[in-house]
Amino acid sequence: LSQESWRRSAAPAGADPLAEARPRWMTPRNLSRETVADEVIAVMGGLGWCPMPWQRELLEVAYEVDAFGQLWYREIVVVIMRQSGKSTLIIPVSLHRMIAWPERQFGLYIAQTRDKAREKLVEEHFYHIDRSPFRRLLLPNRSGKVRPVLVNGSEHLKFANGSKWAIDDEIFALPDNRLEAGLMPTMATVIDAMAWWISTPGKSKLKSPFMWQKVEKGRARVELARMDPTVLDRSRSLYVEFSIPRDVDVYDPVTWWDYMPAVGYTQTVETIAGFADSMDEPEFRRA
Repeated sequence: LSQESWRRSAAPAGADPLAEARPRWMTPRNLSRETVADEVIAVMGGLGWCPMPWQRELLEVAYEVDAFGQLWYREIVVVIMRQSGKSTLIIPVSLHRMIAWPERQFGLYIAQTRDKAREKLVEEHFYHIDRSPFRRLLLPNRSGKVRPVLVNGSEHLKFANGSKWAIDDEIFALPDNRLEAGLMPTMATVIDAMAWWISTPGKSKLKSPFMWQKVEKGRARVELARMDPTVLDRSRSLYVEFSIPRDVDVYDPVTWWDYMPAVGYTQTVETIAGFADSMDEPEFRRA
């Protein structure tokens, strides 16, 4: 079946089968700037993936460049449901960073804990790169094998051009912005530096203060840009949020189709229904 035919057959009763889930808040595209999103999309293709509409739309904005060809946005905050394509976005974005610049680059991947980050590095990041044409760009170890370096406290992927893809601990449960405060100065002199914060925030500001701070600032910037588009010529932060409003029935399949961007692509209504049956309401709503 074509993607269109499949979506027609997968749509729940009462839903527009071809309607795309829209973000509730998103920094709009500034059409006065060029974008180099196709570079990242080409890397996705090399990994064997085709971007979902929400991923393509986000990349089009995130990779806008100024008149000098330098990336406009230095911070990209993405709030989205679980299992909606975060990894198939993070991996090509990070891989593009490792290989597309003339100077060596440094990337830091952050997960729930260091153990989780290490697991992601091995089981997802390296796994997909190792099975793609990009494998040849990884630096072999002393025995000539292409493997992640897994020395405790210094886990990373090393590329032949000197770029390094390392790991650290997660953002969603951070009690404050000390990690960001430590990282941002190191990026101050880096041309085209980008910080991607992609997470499903905790249920409250007490559970996830760092990300909720990003949420509140991001929503405010988007609302301001809606009223005054000239904000797009000043702000270097991009914000996108997919979420379900409190006054909408979170258990209605039409709601999932309307608000969850992976449903109809990598998720099905039936799969989400299974989670709805097995999870309690607060955790299901957060997820």
